[in-house]
Parts: sequence; structure tokens; C-alpha cells
Amino acid sequence: MIGDSRRLRRDNLIQLMGSLEQEGTSCRDCSGVCCTFVGNSMQITPLEAWDLHLYLVMEKRWTVGLEERLLETIKNFRLDQPVPSNGLRNFARRRYTCPFFKDQALGCSIAPEWKPYGCLGFNARSGGVKDGENCSSRLDALEAREHLDPNEANDNNVLREKYQWSWQKLSIPEALMAISQEIPFNQSPHN
Repeated sequence: MIGDSRRLRRDNLIQLMGSLEQEGTSCRDCSGVCCTFVGNSMQITPLEAWDLHLYLVMEKRWTVGLEERLLETIKNFRLDQPVPSNGLRNFARRRYTCPFFKDQALGCSIAPEWKPYGCLGFNARSGGVKDGENCSSRLDALEAREHLDPNEANDNNVLREKYQWSWQKLSIPEALMAISQEIPFNQSPHN
């Protein structure tokens, strides 16, 4: 069943964060610039969005107000508009401030066990980071994560087929709104 291996899919990234924290390499004193339009262009798969939606429903955070904030983020950062191509970039995405950023150090309001993989894998590279000056994606850990759940690709395909989604990845607000079009805000996606 979709979601049964949610923790397994994130475990190596959560362990990495814990070991970095023990070494004194963490986001604890950082402004959180990576979660803002300055550095964030995070996109997630249907399965990551499904997990995040379930978390928000379980925490009673999936509300009309949250949907309004998601729509406002999509509108303000033009996430639903194509990115103009200058012919030089193959990997262009719009940047946006994550709707779950709390404007403070360690500013994410989502528990690690439910976060998108890319968020978990983006870490400080040294201690004392204050404004995202030495942070990057841990590509080795993100690539290793892809092999932890043999059913992940199938689960993504099941969601795409069931809801007729053609997207592989969307921004966090767009992906969550895709789910909200299928499942009213007061229902669990696992009903």
C-alpha cells in the first residue's frame, strides 16, 4: 500500500542529518535562505506530495486557509507559468518561498519523517552557517535513497494512473493542490 514505506524512503537522509548535527554541522543558526525564493525551487513527486498531504491531514493542518496559502504562493511566484528559456539552460525552475517556512532558523514546520527528499538532502557543509553560504544537496545520499524502496516507482505510477496526473514532479504548492482537487481538505487520502 502506498505510504507503508514512507519512513524507509527517508531513513538514510534523516540519519545523515542526525550525524551532521552531532558533528556540529547543521542548519540550527541559519536564516533558512534555502527555503525562500532566494534559493528554493523544490519539486516533488506524487508520492512525496501524498505523504506530505497525509501528514497535514493527520496534524489537522490541511485547512481552507492552507489551500489559500498554497494558491497564493502559486500565484505570487507564478509557479503555474512556464519558465522562459534562453536556450542555454536545460534545468530551469521557478524559485519560491516554501509555504511551510516559518521565517526563522530551522524554519520548516514539517516533521523530517514527512519532508520531501530534496529538503532532507540539502544540508550545511560546515558548522556555523548563518545565511546558506556553504550548503548544497548531498547527491550521494539522495541517489542512495532511490534504491531503498523497490516499490517507489510503482507507487508513483499508481497515483499518476489513478488520478490521471501527467506530471513527474511539481513545486510543493502545485503538487499539494493537485491532491486537493482529488481529495477534499477534511478527508484523509487513505480513506
